Amino acid sequence: MTAAFTFSKDLNVEEIGRRGYASIKCKVLGYWSSDCITIYVTRNSFTKEKGWEVTLSHSSGGRDNKEVVDDLDAESNFGAALIAMAAFGKEVRARAAEFESFYQMELQRIREEQEILQAAKQAKWEADAPLGYLKAEEMVEKIKRDGAMVTVYRRGEDSSAGSIYCNRYYKTVFYFNNTRTKKADVVDILATSSARTCIEN
Repeated sequence: MTAAFTFSKDLNVEEIGRRGYASIKCKVLGYWSSDCITIYVTRNSFTKEKGWEVTLSHSSGGRDNKEVVDDLDAESNFGAALIAMAAFGKEVRARAAEFESFYQMELQRIREEQEILQAAKQAKWEADAPLGYLKAEEMVEKIKRDGAMVTVYRRGEDSSAGSIYCNRYYKTVFYFNNTRTKKADVVDILATSSARTCIEN
C-alpha cells in the first residue's frame, strides 16, 4: 500500500546549524506538488529576538486524480500529513540548542578566516611602499609639462586604480579617472599611492 505522505526525518544537525537554514519537504499522495507541506528552520540574526524559528507552510499544488481518485481520501492524506509534519516540527525545534552550537562554531570559523585575510592584506599594504610627496610632485610636473598619463596603483592592490592625465588646451586641468581633480588632490592621490604607480610609455 502506498504511503499517504512521505518526508525524511534524517536531520544533518551540523549542516543546519552552520548554514542557519533548512527546509524539510513533504509529498502528499493525491497532489501534484513534491512539497505540499514544508518545514522551514531559520536562525533569526537580524531581528531583536535572535534564535531559531521553526515554521510550517502548506499549499496543495493541485490534485493528482491519477494517484488518488477520491477527493476526500486525498484530503484525509493531506490532514494526516499536516499533523505528522507539525509533530516533527516540534521535534526539530527541540534541537535548537544543538543548531545554535554549530551556528556559533561557524561564526567563529568565519571570524578567524576574516582575521587571517585582513592580516595578510595589512602585511601586503605595509610591504608596498608609498610613492611619497617628492616623487608625486615630480610626476605632476611631468604630467603638466609633457602631457604624460599616469597609471595609479593603490598600496597593497594588484589592479590599477585608474589613470591621471591633464588637458592643456586653455589651462592645465587635471583628471583622475575622467573626473576633474584639483592639482593638490592629484598630488595627494599620487603620494599615498603605491611606488608602482608609473608614467605610461
